[in-house]
This record gives sequence, C-alpha cells and structure tokens, in this order.
Amino acid sequence: MNMVKVNFKNMTLLNAAELAILDKIEVAIFNNESDVTIRTMAKSCYSSTTTIYRIVKKLGFSGYSEMIYAIKESFKSKNNNFSFTSNHFDNLFVNSSMSEIDYFVQLLDECKGGRIALVGLDYSGLICDYINRRLSLFGFSGYLGNPMDIASKTKSQQDVSLLIVVSKSGETAEIVRIVDESRKYAIKVVSILGTPSSTLSHKSTLSFVVKSNFTPLSSSEADYFYGKTILAFESLLDYYLNRKDQ
Repeated sequence: MNMVKVNFKNMTLLNAAELAILDKIEVAIFNNESDVTIRTMAKSCYSSTTTIYRIVKKLGFSGYSEMIYAIKESFKSKNNNFSFTSNHFDNLFVNSSMSEIDYFVQLLDECKGGRIALVGLDYSGLICDYINRRLSLFGFSGYLGNPMDIASKTKSQQDVSLLIVVSKSGETAEIVRIVDESRKYAIKVVSILGTPSSTLSHKSTLSFVVKSNFTPLSSSEADYFYGKTILAFESLLDYYLNRKDQ
C-alpha cells in the first residue's frame, strides 16, 4: 500500500506541505489509530484545522469526515486487490524469489522492538536517508551510521537488530568491514546492491541485486541504480504493508 497515495483526482492542487499532512493522516488511518479527528491530526502535523480544511476543499470533499471515509474505502479496495507475484519483483531484482521477499518481511517484523541501522556512502548514503525517513513513518526506529556505535544496550538506546546497506559495487572496503563487525554481534544484514556476486552479497543475511547498468559509468552516462533502488525499496515496503494488513 503506497503512502501517500490514495489517488484523489485533485491531488496535484496540493503543495508539498499539504501533501505531507495528507501523508500523516493516511498513515494514522492505515495504522488504525483511534483518534484521527481534525483537531488531533492538526496537532500531530504541527498545523491548524484551517489548513486541513483547505486540503479537504482542494480535494473536492464537502467535509473532513467525507475525506476520511474515502481514504478508508480506498485502503479496503487496495487490500482486496492485493496480488503480488514474483513477476512484479522480476522487473526490479536479479534472481530474487518470493521466499526471499517474505524473509525480508519477517526481518522487518522482528525489528519492531529494536533499531535498524542504515549504511551507505556518497549517493548510497542519500538512499539510506530516504529509506530511513520512509521507515520512520511506520514506527521503525532508524539510525544512519555504523551500527557498532549503538550495538550495546544502554538505558537510553535499544540494540540494533538489523543493518541495511546500500552499495552499487558491493565491494566498498569500509562497508564490508562494517558488515563483518555486525555479524560478530549477530546483527542480520540486508544489502541492496547493483552488482551480482559481490563480496557484500556473500556476507549478507539477505541480498537484493537491483537491475541496473552494472558496469562503471562515465560522468556523461545516466546511472539508473539509485533511482531504481528507491523504486525497489518502495515495492518491498508496499509488499510488507499489504502483508501486515492481511
């Protein structure tokens, strides 16, 4: 289930701030929060009821309650049409089975009581930041950096239960070292890579190879790995959310 993204016909009328508010309302409804009144959501979004009413009107609803009903009905419709198959992921990953996709769902479920560390360098670091922000919407506690920094329990921190690494080559020495250290602490590792049969793919608990141009690129060539990694992660998240709701 993609957030934001009940497909309202006037969605393009909303600005970035309004889309962010709508996103939080959808997540609250998806998580079955008991209080999604307009005042509660305005407070949660650090906004005002006037702003939310403006969103309601832009989307063509007569009132807030009508919009909430439409969101709930849209979610029901998506759940009834839930039919992921391996073919869906075949367009994104190299040789990933549905059993591996299901294992990813299991690993995420196991992280609800712990923390997820995300590590990537350069552009991969930007992808990790994106993944972290997306996961935080659904109650996951993320950490950008070396998981060894928070591997031991303290009064104010929880253990890292999962490490997600993003690396196009799968050979970056610093990332490989972090993965090796993580395994010593029994931290499971999910790697999202751009190259098959890499060092990181062999060292990871679970690895996904994104279909992209594997060879190094010159500065004048398009690099599809990072964009397709975001699409691939969103598909994994979509699958997780639908399985959770089922």
